[in-house]
Amino acid sequence: MDFDKRDEGFKTILQFVNALSRSVEAKDRYTNGHSERVAGYGGEIARRMGRDRDEIRSIYIAGLLHDVGKIRIPNMIINKGGKLTAEENDYIKLHPNAGYHILKDIDCVPHLAEGARFHHERYDGTGYPNGLAGEDIPEVARIIAVADAYDAMASNRSYRRALPQQVVRAEIEKNKGTQFDPEIADVMLEIIDDDVNYELREADKTMKNILIIDNEEHVRRELLGYFQGEEDYVVFEADSGFAGIEIMLSNHIDLVLMDVLMPIMDGFTTLDRIRLVTDKIPVVFLSEEKDIDTINKADTYGTSEYLTKPVTKAALFEAIDNVLKQDMML
Repeated sequence: MDFDKRDEGFKTILQFVNALSRSVEAKDRYTNGHSERVAGYGGEIARRMGRDRDEIRSIYIAGLLHDVGKIRIPNMIINKGGKLTAEENDYIKLHPNAGYHILKDIDCVPHLAEGARFHHERYDGTGYPNGLAGEDIPEVARIIAVADAYDAMASNRSYRRALPQQVVRAEIEKNKGTQFDPEIADVMLEIIDDDVNYELREADKTMKNILIIDNEEHVRRELLGYFQGEEDYVVFEADSGFAGIEIMLSNHIDLVLMDVLMPIMDGFTTLDRIRLVTDKIPVVFLSEEKDIDTINKADTYGTSEYLTKPVTKAALFEAIDNVLKQDMML
């Protein structure tokens, strides 16, 4: 959504909400950018329904935080590659109520907690967590439900690419009055019909974002030089673990290259902090430390690879290629 950046109060709220949303999505390897897309679709639905600016903003922010309750779901369930067991599925179904309890005391954005709590309710009353039906479901949640389902179909998953636009449209049409509020579904169908080039979907992402964390500038310069002319990578750099984690909270990172022997916060401490945020990002240690105990410790910490300096370009890219391939197979 294109908001008026002169509204400093709203801009501050939006920055905070975006940071929280990215922290939640850092847990989930399969839904990068999902909440932002849902927010955008939800805001556009609200605009086409004639809602005023404040209502559109509230729905947009509710879309950003609709899955915030997933922060309380174990990572091993969130990122499970195969089919969930009945017990694991019950865990997933806890996230709407968890989101409600996280957001319920925030009163500066109307209906924020309702969007989180009720976006998995169905118009026919067969949804969860409360089995609400029809207009008993708050409008913000009925809007998010359509936007959420659309993005799930129009996004890439580990087991399939984004579905063709005509398939997505047919599913929205078929579920009017059962899963979706028919009026809101019709607005989503209008948006789909206006999107003649099928631009409203998750982009096919071939480029990988690499983060280098090393306190020695000459090492960072050398590694950055290796990536010169390599069009498949975008590279970020940080001179400390603190700075690296800050970058990770603001950007999608696919792989971290990190030194072990950094002052103040060494590689192991930094890795501990990273794992508090997400366990989905593979980490490769690059170090002059060749002690077998350190290498074994790195293995127990769950590092994907350990390379001793100096590292050649060939060795580095071989490791990156192997690690990213392994990550895609998880």
